[in-house]
Amino acid sequence: MTCSGSWDATQVAGEDVDPSGLTFTVTYSDDTTDDVTDSVTVSPEQWASEAGTQTATFSYTENGETVSCTKDATVTEAAEEPEEPTEP
Repeated sequence: MTCSGSWDATQVAGEDVDPSGLTFTVTYSDDTTDDVTDSVTVSPEQWASEAGTQTATFSYTENGETVSCTKDATVTEAAEEPEEPTEP
């Protein structure tokens, strides 16, 4: 399976892996291809909580055969929410 397209490889720790912009294509033994973007699963589904380079694996299964590809992402820490002022 090939992964192609423009992907925002900067993601946020603890959030869902977002494959927006990627296209996933399988090539069969007779050299025909098929866009399987809508049928791909991702692991992990969420980025780990620590910042750094992390890898997502995108997989597609058909007739009991699974093919996959990986993409690395730069995972940043989530922005801290500003504290609400307390009433005196």
